Amino acid sequence: MIRSFNRDEKKALIAIIKFIANSDGQISPQEIQTFNDIAERKIFNDFSELFNEVDAEIHSLDDIMALAGKVRSKAHEYDILKLAFEMAVAGTTINPEDVEIMQMLGELWGVDIKTLLSER
Repeated sequence: MIRSFNRDEKKALIAIIKFIANSDGQISPQEIQTFNDIAERKIFNDFSELFNEVDAEIHSLDDIMALAGKVRSKAHEYDILKLAFEMAVAGTTINPEDVEIMQMLGELWGVDIKTLLSER
């Protein structure tokens, strides 16, 4: 999955899951574990380097959406949304901001969020 992502797609994934993890103003131990699981189990060799780039370059939801616009593969769009949902449910509750960004991404990429969530 992530192994075939290009650099911008990896950065988009990191920016999106980082936004979701921090949407309530704090990052829970479960969210940290989900970050680690995504970084490790998906053979994401350059996770730390890209995380630092995202931290330096992405400062707003508009920045995230601009980066998301660089995702070129439908399969990767779908995979990013699935991982975003995984991060959203890692916290104790799904925040309205989590739903908002997933809906925005679904609209940008033409992915039906309801279908995605029903597959869970």
